[in-house]
Amino acid sequence: MTGLKSFFKNKSSPEPVEYAASNRFTDEEGNPLKWVIRPLNSEDYDNIIEGSTKAIGKGRERAMKTDINAFSKGVVTRGVIHPNLLDAELQNSYGVHTPGDLLNKMLTAGEFIKLQQKILEISGLDTTIEDDIEEAEN
Repeated sequence: MTGLKSFFKNKSSPEPVEYAASNRFTDEEGNPLKWVIRPLNSEDYDNIIEGSTKAIGKGRERAMKTDINAFSKGVVTRGVIHPNLLDAELQNSYGVHTPGDLLNKMLTAGEFIKLQQKILEISGLDTTIEDDIEEAEN
C-alpha cells in the first residue's frame, strides 16, 4: 500500500489539448487552426451545474431544472483556452458581448457539439462508471 503522500498535490495536472473545432478557420496554408482546450475539474463542473440549474414551481411543486443549453455553453466556455472567448476585439468582430453568444456566431451547431464532446472526453466525462469498471476488468 502506498503512503498518503501519493495523494498530495503535485505539479502534474491534465494538460491542455489542441483541437481543430472548425475547418472554416485556417492559417495561410489552409490548415485548420487549432483551438486549445482544457479538461474541466470538479469545481468547474459544479459551477457549470449551479449556473445552469434553476428552481421552478412553488411549494411542494418546486423542482430543480437544468437548462441544457446553458450547461453546454458553460462546458465549452470554461473548456476553451484559445481563442480567448473573453477578448473584446474578437467579440466585437462578431457583434456580440458574451462568450456564449460568440460561440453561437463562430461555430455551426455540429462544430459546437463536437467541441463540447471533446472537452467532456478529455475531462473524463464521456463514459459511465459502468464503462470504466468494465474496461478495468478486461
